[in-house]
Amino acid sequence: MERMITSRLSWFLESNNLLSPTRTGFRKWMSTNQQVTLLSQSIKNALDPRCSVLAVFVGFETAFDKVCFLSQRSCTTRFGNSVTSFKQSETGFPQDTVINPLLLNIFIDDMPGILTSYGLTNAALFADDFAVWCCASKEEQLNTVMNKFLERLEAWCLENNMTINLEKTTSQ
Repeated sequence: MERMITSRLSWFLESNNLLSPTRTGFRKWMSTNQQVTLLSQSIKNALDPRCSVLAVFVGFETAFDKVCFLSQRSCTTRFGNSVTSFKQSETGFPQDTVINPLLLNIFIDDMPGILTSYGLTNAALFADDFAVWCCASKEEQLNTVMNKFLERLEAWCLENNMTINLEKTTSQ
C-alpha cells in the first residue's frame, strides 16, 4: 500500500512540477552527477571573467528523525520475548519506510525560496545535503550575500526543528 501511495504522490508532484528543479535526491532520472556538473560549470563560468566563487556545503543532522509530518504515532521495541511499553513519538518518520525520502523532499522543498531571496540562484539539493554558491567580482559581495543567507537558514532551521550538522558543513 505504501509503495502505491509513494508512486502516486511522486507522479503527482513531478507531473505538476511541485518540487524544486534544484532538488535531485530520491527523484527518478536525477542524480548527484547532475549537481556536480552544475556546480563545476558555474565555477568555470565565474572564473572566465575573473570573478570569485564562494560555496557553502550544508548537511542536516538526523533529518529523518526531525521532520514533523506525522503525529499521534506510538512505538514499542521488542527484543527476544521482552517488549517495552508504548511511547508516543513527537517527530520523525518510522524507520525504513518507502515513503520517507519523498516526504523529506516535500518537507524541505521550500529551501530554494530562501536561496533566491538572497540572490543565491545557484543551488544543488540532494536529500538532506545541499550546496549553495554565488559569484561576484568582489569578495565582500560574496561574504555579504552568503552571511545573509546563513542567517535566514538559521531562522528556517529554528522554524522547522532542523539542525545543521557542523561536521558535514563547510565553505570553499
